[in-house]
Amino acid sequence: MRSKIIGVGILVSCLLVACGSPALTATAPVPQPTLALPTQAGYPGGVPPVPTSPPLGYPGSPPVPVIYQDFEIRPSELSIVAGTAVQFIIASNANAAHQPYSDSAPNAFEAPTALKNNETYEFTFTQPGPVTLLCKVHLEMRATLTVVP
Repeated sequence: MRSKIIGVGILVSCLLVACGSPALTATAPVPQPTLALPTQAGYPGGVPPVPTSPPLGYPGSPPVPVIYQDFEIRPSELSIVAGTAVQFIIASNANAAHQPYSDSAPNAFEAPTALKNNETYEFTFTQPGPVTLLCKVHLEMRATLTVVP
């Protein structure tokens, strides 16, 4: 009889531990934070685009390079932090001159002239939003720059 009482006591103890007795209750799990993008009126639809890669640069950092080579702009997709300068570089082996520009407001810019091998133009992007990078000489050349706050 005594062994049955001890057995029942052990069983009850195990059940309380497994089910969570008031004295042994674990704390509730902490909810994980969710990423919420800020809304700003300057973006189409009020929501900024999601960057395609981690943003590069910061105000005062060295310029982020963008290469115009042959008939491509590299990288084709890029994200930077607002206030970062971008240096547009015409590759040393480029087969043609290129004139970097964009008509994407509020970050519109234009190199003052077509650039040749190893020449550069620098522009600082101060406003968040999407920017389409183009070449005034070769209209088929395109890349996407996302400026994040």
